[in-house]
Amino acid sequence: MDDREFWKGAVIGAAATLLLSNNNIRDKLPDLLSGIDSMTQRRSSDAEGASENDSDD
Repeated sequence: MDDREFWKGAVIGAAATLLLSNNNIRDKLPDLLSGIDSMTQRRSSDAEGASENDSDD
């Protein structure tokens, strides 16, 4: 059983099952995902602002 992709998938699947079967985590998951989304949008807008400021020179 030297198939690395199989074991990687098995570990990810086991972790997802464990996380999604936990009621506390499942209840907080939407808040976590929306926090990640807003954080990535903020970084994206910060990066766009920085590139616009650099092009003004």
